[in-house]
Parts: sequence; structure tokens; C-alpha cells
Amino acid sequence: MKYRFSDYQFDGELDNVRLLVEASLGIILSERDSSYWYGTYFAFKDNVSDFRLKLYRNVDPSGDWIVKEFEGAKIVCSLSGPVKVVESFDAKMQASNAQLLKPCDLEIDDE
Repeated sequence: MKYRFSDYQFDGELDNVRLLVEASLGIILSERDSSYWYGTYFAFKDNVSDFRLKLYRNVDPSGDWIVKEFEGAKIVCSLSGPVKVVESFDAKMQASNAQLLKPCDLEIDDE
């Protein structure tokens, strides 16, 4: 099955971006806590479609970038799942003026 991985950049505060993402995509994100993400991040997982989303700060408390590949992106929203599912969410994200950082389609063996 072909999967898509899309990452988006946002400016602003994490809680405000969470509200924007929830409203844009029509989903409710779960608040999580992690030492790796330096505190709060938000996630969504749909077990039926295998769609996943993670919304996190990309700057640690000392000002260093957590995911160096996305240096300059203060808030990152990562989407993943089957291409057709993620495509529909991609359209909604782009309508919300999110900046696409890096799309990637991969063929993954389901067996």
C-alpha cells in the first residue's frame, strides 16, 4: 500500500495552532506529554483509516531545533497514512494557509 507523509509549518503558539488544526480538519487532538518533545504535544490516530497526526513545538527550551530537518519551523504538524486519506487532509491543511515543508510518498508492504 502507498503511504504519504506530509509535514506542515506554522507560526504562533502551540495551543492556538491546535485550535486551527482541529477546526480545519474537523478532528479533536489528544494532549500528550513527552520529555523528547519538551512538554506538551498533540496527536490524533484513526485506527480504521490508519491516519495519524502529530503537532509539536520544534524548538527546545534552550532555543535549539528538535527536528533539524525542519529548522526555522517553530510548530510542525506531521500527517501520515494511506495516500488517499492524507490527500484529503492535505487539501484542508493547505486551505488553512499552512506551509507544506516536505511531502513524501512511500510504498509500504502491509504483510
